[in-house]
Amino acid sequence: MIKKNLAYSCRGGVCLLACFGLSLLGIRTPFAALGSNSESAVIQKTVAFIHAKNPNASVLPHVTELALVKTYAYDVWLWGEGGGTCLLSKFHGKWNILACGGGDMNAVIVAAYGVPSTIANELVSSLKPVMSTTQLKVPKP
Repeated sequence: MIKKNLAYSCRGGVCLLACFGLSLLGIRTPFAALGSNSESAVIQKTVAFIHAKNPNASVLPHVTELALVKTYAYDVWLWGEGGGTCLLSKFHGKWNILACGGGDMNAVIVAAYGVPSTIANELVSSLKPVMSTTQLKVPKP
């Protein structure tokens, strides 16, 4: 049974679902974009990538900060008491993880993954909060 702890985002006075597609839990519901389809796609990709490391966890990871610059994204995520960052790039219309793990990345590290240095600097300096206050609880197997 899924508890009624869903993450919501309020932007422009409209509250939107801010957790990734509930279809992974067997529930059909559309994913509501936070501010753009790119933002929600990045969040979905990050959460799915991290959650795949421990699919039996009772709580999903969630993205707390996000920056999008051209075809690159950088986000900060939390999962329980841990957290980290993910760096993504968009190729042929799909977001792909370039690097993801615990800890933080500075612009030099981001550029080392092939991101142009001007974009790397902008990504790490332009993180914006994702208005997500609670987490979705997933059923235990």
